[in-house]
Amino acid sequence: PRPRSSQGQRRSESRATHVGQRGRTQRAVVMDSKTGMIAGAVGVGALALGWWYGSGRVAAGGAGGGGGVGRSRVASDSVPDSAATVEEQMAEFRLQARRLELQLEALKAASPPTLGRQQSKLEDGTLVDLSPTEIVRLKEIFGLFDRGHRGYIGADEVQDVHARLGEPITDAEAAAAVTAMDARDGKVTFASFVRWWVSSHIPDGATRGDSARYAARFKFLKAKIANPQIARVSAEGEGVFPSLEWRCRFFHTDAHGIKSQISPWHSIPLKNDDGTLNFICEIPKWTRRKHEIATGEPFNPIKQDTKNGALREYKWGDMLFNYGAFPQTWEDPEHVTEDTGAIGDNDPLDVMELGSKQWPTGSIVKVKVLGVLALIDSGETDWKVLTINVEDPLADKLNDVEDVRAHMPGAIEAIHGWLRDYKSPTINEFGFAGECQSRDYAMSVVEETHEFWKRLVARHPNAVGGATV
Repeated sequence: PRPRSSQGQRRSESRATHVGQRGRTQRAVVMDSKTGMIAGAVGVGALALGWWYGSGRVAAGGAGGGGGVGRSRVASDSVPDSAATVEEQMAEFRLQARRLELQLEALKAASPPTLGRQQSKLEDGTLVDLSPTEIVRLKEIFGLFDRGHRGYIGADEVQDVHARLGEPITDAEAAAAVTAMDARDGKVTFASFVRWWVSSHIPDGATRGDSARYAARFKFLKAKIANPQIARVSAEGEGVFPSLEWRCRFFHTDAHGIKSQISPWHSIPLKNDDGTLNFICEIPKWTRRKHEIATGEPFNPIKQDTKNGALREYKWGDMLFNYGAFPQTWEDPEHVTEDTGAIGDNDPLDVMELGSKQWPTGSIVKVKVLGVLALIDSGETDWKVLTINVEDPLADKLNDVEDVRAHMPGAIEAIHGWLRDYKSPTINEFGFAGECQSRDYAMSVVEETHEFWKRLVARHPNAVGGATV
């Protein structure tokens, strides 16, 4: 992979990016003739108002617009002496603005209609706002429920999927689910399932009781089954929990029902087609047992870490977040990160999921990246990537570090404090003076460690353990 740039270069690149973004915004305004005309008219009007009130200078509203009026300064001695003169000028400005508005209306009328979303027709004749590709994907998801290939599903099948994915529901919730899916005689067809998937499962204030509660729960399950191949992966506990022998093992069941063990580290893809990433939960939030992917064991199950032969727990307190790793990543211990001056820690990339739900150990969840902290642990770079489940209620509002600060005030500071002090009396250090880095920087870390993983498996192909999903 391309060597990481220095801290100063990164900051310069970041500044350049922001400048470029501002430039693109300004250019868009200048090149859009419709927007430019209106902006110019507003700018001229603002200039006239400045004359009227004798302010001496005007910060015109049409900066960058078609009228070309930026921050204009009008000398005090240029103010007209006659109110009548100003009235004449204002009338001319209003006339120009009206002409521009008429031109804009003509341009709109001549513009071709905007193309909408692709639509597909279901077997019962219903049109839905889904492309044919999306319909194919939903058929795969429906197949996760309809394991008997009967063409319909019922409450038992819904319960079965939830149980297989570690999200068990009650009989009442399963009954509410099939009712919400417009079941007929307890049977839900594919057409009914599709209509429910795209609209009915979203609470809109009209849904009440068990149906509304199930709809809220399903949004979290959707984070697991939106990629049908990932939904075919199950995590199963083996042995007495907790114990030195306990393991959480991963299995993939193909379309023919054949089940085989896989490695969560090597066999589960890092990326999904929609640009989201797959997070593997090792330690659920509000717990403290130190579970981790066993990188040195066949098929890399999750186990509880040990120290001096004893099971490890965090003594500083429960996790504030769901903690785990990104598959198909590796922090190379032979690579020194320029921005931290420390080598990698020889493990998959650590991830913190900040959403509202507690994910069970072994969950595979679609997330988006928000930022990253550079923890320095025992002289090694131990990146902590901040993410959120894409189906979390806050997901639409969180896209970068500053969004987290705005909508989850105090969260980043609390995470930083926990990471700093959890080994007390030893105090951990951080790169970047403890500042959380942006989403773009975090994604560069993800991409770099993904490349390191590719090199690792190229050197040790027999250690992968399981076919790639």
